[in-house]
Amino acid sequence: RRLTNRMLLLASAGTPGFLQVAPVATDSLVLDALERWGHEPRHWRLGETADAVVPGDADRLTVALDALLENAVAHTKPGDRIEVSVALEDGNAIIGVTDTGCGLEPDDLARIFSRFARAEPYRSRPAGGFGLGLPIVHAIAEAHHGSVRVRSTSGHGATFELVIPAAR
Repeated sequence: RRLTNRMLLLASAGTPGFLQVAPVATDSLVLDALERWGHEPRHWRLGETADAVVPGDADRLTVALDALLENAVAHTKPGDRIEVSVALEDGNAIIGVTDTGCGLEPDDLARIFSRFARAEPYRSRPAGGFGLGLPIVHAIAEAHHGSVRVRSTSGHGATFELVIPAAR
């Protein structure tokens, strides 16, 4: 069912009506996410939370943020830190998820937003997800006229940033 729902979401990403746009307060988005995910045994941290509003679909942005958090939890262990933040940069709201987990290999950085791609060592079905979470984040970011970016060093964690144009 989860795989089917994710495939349907990706298939509908470019269609009219994919987004129901309204003003979205990014601080609420982040605080709600921390409440949903706080039960996971990690050291959760709320980073900078700039006062930003984006014209967007709150439900779709929630799906994207949850996919980033699911990814962070999958690539960390209990005791690792996961930080969620919002910053303003060049007219964009930057919703960030930073972890102190295993990080990504340089070869994986180039392909992780492709459908069904999984980073080492999570390529086996029992160890990894479907390889659809990050492509979903990418599709949702693009639908909002934004992007997603990543910085990582193998063995030293990762930072994923959802870049969404802020309301003017």
